[in-house]
This record gives sequence, structure tokens and C-alpha cells, in this order.
Amino acid sequence: MGTQIIRPATLQDLPVLSEFLQLLVNAERPFDVTLQEGALIYYDLKELIELDNAELLVIEIDGRMVACGYAQIRPAKT
Repeated sequence: MGTQIIRPATLQDLPVLSEFLQLLVNAERPFDVTLQEGALIYYDLKELIELDNAELLVIEIDGRMVACGYAQIRPAKT
């Protein structure tokens, strides 16, 4: 495997991250009949990049973004 880098996402990553998001939606559609056709937005990616209580990470292999994930600190639901 090539050189791997895990780094915080930047606003410049948004086009690729948006593609990833649509791939996720398309993969989940067969299991959820409530998902409408066309582009859907699960997460506000720009907001996740800019929030102080969240971290959106991307994984690159040989300079190509191949995956992403995020964590966010939220108040407990009571």
C-alpha cells in the first residue's frame, strides 16, 4: 500500500466529500425506502469542518482521498 495520510478536512475537500456523501446515500437506498431519488444531504460538511466541537478527517493514499469520517461532541439526550 502507498503512503497514507490522515488529516483534518478543509473547505477545498468539499467537492470530493460531497461525492462520498452521495455514494453513501446510494448505498443505503436499497435498505431505506424513505430515501428519495436524487441528491440528498445527510450532513452539512462545511459546518462539520468549521465547528469547534467536531472533527472531520480524510484519509489519503498516495495523495488521493479515499475515505472520511467525523466525530462530534454533543450534549447527552435526556
